[in-house]
Amino acid sequence: MEFPFFPGVLTPTEIEQGLSFGINQFKFFPSEASGGASKLEVVFAPYAHLGVKFIPSGGININNLEEYLVLNQSMACRYKGNIPDDIINMLNSKKYLFSGH
Repeated sequence: MEFPFFPGVLTPTEIEQGLSFGINQFKFFPSEASGGASKLEVVFAPYAHLGVKFIPSGGININNLEEYLVLNQSMACRYKGNIPDDIINMLNSKKYLFSGH
């Protein structure tokens, strides 16, 4: 049986190890404590040509959610809490899709 598996990474070394096992989707955790969206954008950019994607998690809140969602490296974000309807509408207007809150 197959199931989704997103190992947590913080460094290029950990990404390289995952790639050696055929994994190209990772959880970036803890996102904010590890440098936030700017680290995800800059440090992991060299892996874009390999189709590497991330699910940022940890420290993401309503004030920084969009910073992660706009990155090409992000395939989704893990956010705990309620997202107000006005934020959902704003993000949906920018082509982000939410199935609920």
